[in-house]
Amino acid sequence: MDAVDYPAGVVTAGGTSSRLGLDKASLRMHPDGPDLLARTAALLKDILGNALIVGREHPDFPWIPDDRPNLGPAGGTASALRRCGRACLVLPCDMPFIDAPTLHKLLAARTQRPADAVLTAFSHGACGRHTALPGIYEAGALPFLDQGLRAGQAALARLIPRNLIHRVPCAPEKALPLFTVNYPADLALALAFIRAQSERAGAGTRRAAVRTRRAGRAV
Repeated sequence: MDAVDYPAGVVTAGGTSSRLGLDKASLRMHPDGPDLLARTAALLKDILGNALIVGREHPDFPWIPDDRPNLGPAGGTASALRRCGRACLVLPCDMPFIDAPTLHKLLAARTQRPADAVLTAFSHGACGRHTALPGIYEAGALPFLDQGLRAGQAALARLIPRNLIHRVPCAPEKALPLFTVNYPADLALALAFIRAQSERAGAGTRRAAVRTRRAGRAV
């Protein structure tokens, strides 16, 4: 991909987290790790060389307010497209497992999009339903977002015409990075998964230590 054509990195963070009942942007999935907002912005900066937060001030990253507050990710995405004037790789701040390989796959797929596509996004299953975020929104997506927002439609997944979406299939077994924390049950599930991973890693380390000690005694 031509560096000039590389999208800007954007994190939407202007929501109130009303469904979760906690400020999701400040959640820490690991006690000594970064909060979700900082983790997401740092990931985008590592991949794209830049990261812009929309809707919330942050001491470590540039940020802008929503042009029109309280319109959710759709409003934040439109604000970013207006400010950046070019394509934006947009992430929400509530994906605790989003990772570099997943975003690199999306970036690679964008280079194969049809000429008229204004959104590159993952799709799930046989129905082909696409995820609004993460997504790479071209500058040409802005008129559709603005039109929908003016009409009172703030559901980002419904604002781009289906024939203008370049879909990237995502198998169920590869979908963990797309997991979002919207409700208390989601947060509990994510924390349980992380805890189980940590316990498995600890057990593996202990087994390796035992094998090392045994090998030492056998010498």
